[in-house]
Amino acid sequence: MDLTLTDEQAGFRALARDFLDREVVPHRAAWDRAESVDLAIIPRLGEIGFFGLTIPEEYGGVGGDYLTYVLAAEELGRADSSPATAPTPATCAPAPAATVTTG
Repeated sequence: MDLTLTDEQAGFRALARDFLDREVVPHRAAWDRAESVDLAIIPRLGEIGFFGLTIPEEYGGVGGDYLTYVLAAEELGRADSSPATAPTPATCAPAPAATVTTG
C-alpha cells in the first residue's frame, strides 16, 4: 500500500496546519484554563474544508478521501484536542448514506 500523499492531500495538510497554527494554537492554553473553546472557530473550520471531507461533492461535501480526513484529524489533534472532534459527525456519519441510491 502506497501512502505517499498526493499534491491535494499535502496541500490540505499545509492549509490546515497554517490555519490551526494561526487561529487555534495561540488560544489553546486560555481555552484549557477556561475549560471551553471559542465556538466561533467551528464555522471557520467548515469554511476551509474540515466538514464533509469524505462526502462526495454532488451531495454537498468536499469529495476528499479518508486519508485526507485522517490528516485533518491529526492536525486538529496536534493544535488542540478541544475542537478536534467537531468535524467527526459531519464527515463520517453521512458518508455511507451519501453513496446509497433509492430505486
